[in-house]
Amino acid sequence: MEEKLTSRKKQSIKQKKNIFDNAKALFKEYGYDNVSVNQICSGAGISVGTFYHYYPSKEHVIIQIAYDIDDYFIRKEKELVYSSQTEKILQLMKFQAEYSIALGLDLSTVTYKALIGKKEIDHLYSSYLIGLLNQAIRAGQDSGEFRSDEDPKELTEYLITLIRGTDAWWVQANGSFDLLNKIETYTRVFLQSISK
Repeated sequence: MEEKLTSRKKQSIKQKKNIFDNAKALFKEYGYDNVSVNQICSGAGISVGTFYHYYPSKEHVIIQIAYDIDDYFIRKEKELVYSSQTEKILQLMKFQAEYSIALGLDLSTVTYKALIGKKEIDHLYSSYLIGLLNQAIRAGQDSGEFRSDEDPKELTEYLITLIRGTDAWWVQANGSFDLLNKIETYTRVFLQSISK
């Protein structure tokens, strides 16, 4: 049974979203390092105490970005149009690249820095995405599109490593290459290697 939200809980969710959305917009416009908690509070129309009630630090707003990616993939899944599992996987990988690009280089860089060495880094790559990729690989193996001599879970891990590595390289290279193009190219090469 789904928990019914009280008006107080609804207001709390709305307030946290207000803070998050305002902080994210400020980070994108001015850069993470150039935005203070006071500026976030001013833009959100809240007190500093209210900010710290929801977030222990400015860094925790960045960590929230990592947790929001599942919502992004739940929305994007509805946009999938494909006639093969190869096409589905390519679209999913592109969605991840588009997420990083939309987040922006500065915010992506700060997010990586904030999450290195923390368990939250796993959330930067949607568990929902991992499930969708795993389903596509299994379906491709079941239909004969992909070889079935490899474990689908391991193949999914290869894809996640591909996106993580390329995404991290893009951040490290200061966005000096077309992330979307690289992801598509590398994914195609990988998929060719498992195709029948």
